[in-house]
Amino acid sequence: MDIKKVELHFPLKVSDSSYYRNLIDYPPTGFEYVSTYKSGLIENTIKRGMFRTLKAGVRRALSSLSMSIPLYAKSKKFSPDNIHHFAHCLPKNSKGINFFLDIEGYWQLAVGALTPSSRKKILQILSQDNCKGILPWTTYSYNNFVKEFPELEHKTTIIRPAVPLMQLEKRVFDPNSFMMLYVARDFKLKNGEYACNIMDTFIKDYKTNKKVQGDVIGNIPNKIKKKSHIGDME
Repeated sequence: MDIKKVELHFPLKVSDSSYYRNLIDYPPTGFEYVSTYKSGLIENTIKRGMFRTLKAGVRRALSSLSMSIPLYAKSKKFSPDNIHHFAHCLPKNSKGINFFLDIEGYWQLAVGALTPSSRKKILQILSQDNCKGILPWTTYSYNNFVKEFPELEHKTTIIRPAVPLMQLEKRVFDPNSFMMLYVARDFKLKNGEYACNIMDTFIKDYKTNKKVQGDVIGNIPNKIKKKSHIGDME
């Protein structure tokens, strides 16, 4: 079987999302993900936090000035023989290549609040025939994108973030047990404390039943660990 190569492109040559590491390490059948930016995937928690804080600060500053700049991958000569995957960004020059992009929301395609000028530039790029698809991660982001860009609805399809397939030899469920699970890479951003408070309330209300449990997979703060009955599976 012929293996199709997909070039992965990031804005600023780096990304703070581990999903792209999964695409490189566990590509879909029949495809090979190639990227010169493997080392640019920010996986250190502190560095990732600093990078996200910097991005948020720049976005807020430009939004306050009602400015917007389309977010492009670093300009380079793209191979016309490969498919090109743009991660939360746009190609600066897409002539002669087939490409698609994934997004968490349309706001990722421009730095700052979307303006008529930046919207026009984004629409011009994504309306080209060689743009084969826009892939929002969730139904929520899909609805927001097609509301902002109804002209591109026919190219837009929901696709979940890449995660490696886990194979379990045996799965046993106890009908008398009740397990609550919270999973998030960013505890604060994803309302982790609120979720833990709900889980903790259930556990305390049913404390005589040892089969009522709550587990957290994520960076749960120490102050919540100390006051919570929830297990930490970080």
